[in-house]
Amino acid sequence: GDRLTPDGKPTEVTAFNKESTHAVALHALYAVSWKELTLTPGVRAELVRSRSQDRLAMDDTKQFNYGILPGIGAYLGLYRGLGLLGGVYQGFSPPPPGSADGIKPEKSVNYEAGARFTDRLARLESIFFYNDYKNLTDVCTFSSGCTDATVDQQFDAGAARTYGMEVSAEHEVPVRAYKLPLQLAYTWTKSQFENTFSSQDPIWGNVKKGDFMPYIPRHQLRVQAGVEHVRAGANVAVTYVGRMREIPGRDKLENTIATDATTVVDLTGYAKIWGPFSLYANIQNLFDSQYIVSRRPFGARPNAPRWTHVGIKATY
Repeated sequence: GDRLTPDGKPTEVTAFNKESTHAVALHALYAVSWKELTLTPGVRAELVRSRSQDRLAMDDTKQFNYGILPGIGAYLGLYRGLGLLGGVYQGFSPPPPGSADGIKPEKSVNYEAGARFTDRLARLESIFFYNDYKNLTDVCTFSSGCTDATVDQQFDAGAARTYGMEVSAEHEVPVRAYKLPLQLAYTWTKSQFENTFSSQDPIWGNVKKGDFMPYIPRHQLRVQAGVEHVRAGANVAVTYVGRMREIPGRDKLENTIATDATTVVDLTGYAKIWGPFSLYANIQNLFDSQYIVSRRPFGARPNAPRWTHVGIKATY
């Protein structure tokens, strides 16, 4: 009958924790230019102190983690808004509060290279990226199917890589008192484990070297178009996310457990009503399309239904 029904058993407390983190992030960078070449070296420091209080086990754990993260970006101007860009950056993600002393933070080296064109009304960019993980990590959660014994714990996957390409384009067409903004973004991604292991984390499970990672779509596309005026405006966006495997492996998506490909249409609009006040409305999943987006933790789950948000905004 679409209603939750109690089974008559008393409430069972399986987790009663308090987690807290204090973090300080510092960064410094400096741009050096020579003719059409600009180099931007920099460094980021993250200092993280965490505390975990398990009130069922009467356990209190404190930790301190830090990361020193260098990076450098480069841009070479070629001709009238056209240029090449690239960069190398260190990645870092600290363990969650309550982790054992031997748990290591996630570290990676991230590379990017591509081209960019910009002028007054248009922007076009194409970027190739490669993320080299020295220690890929995941934090176990109830929503991913973890048990009471493993929830909130970090599990390591070791070496892994994610690479792909992003293409984005923007163009604004002026028509008298109106503007017609157009946007397009496409991402192609491929991710693989680089070692063989067995994990208690149900997201991974038993993994062989070369297996593709779960829950990473190969194709993503978003197209958006609108019309804007001083008094009002509206735009429509279509988002496509390809099928995603739900377990690691190298089988074709047709031969493994996978999500549905999703195509969702969103509609937004606004209108000025008086002075600084404007009325706006957002409708997500306009056609109330239904897809399977996950089978964790306990069976197939749908995407969000049609969602409408209406409000008034004042700008001073």
